[in-house]
Amino acid sequence: MNGLTKEAYQKAPPKLKDEMMFDCLTAIDKRLGKIEGRKWIFTASSFAGGIVGGIGTVATWAWLKAGGG
Repeated sequence: MNGLTKEAYQKAPPKLKDEMMFDCLTAIDKRLGKIEGRKWIFTASSFAGGIVGGIGTVATWAWLKAGGG
């Protein structure tokens, strides 16, 4: 949390509050940038999940057709 507390923010003078807010927003921007830069991970995970789900569906369908369950 970078040491920013509600009490510290409330007690800070206006100029320091502006600096605290800027630092907080800059940190959020950097974190979002890192997350957005990992789009290939989300794409690969979605693809792998689709394969696993498809295999599970086909296996369940084949098992039920063979008289299971």
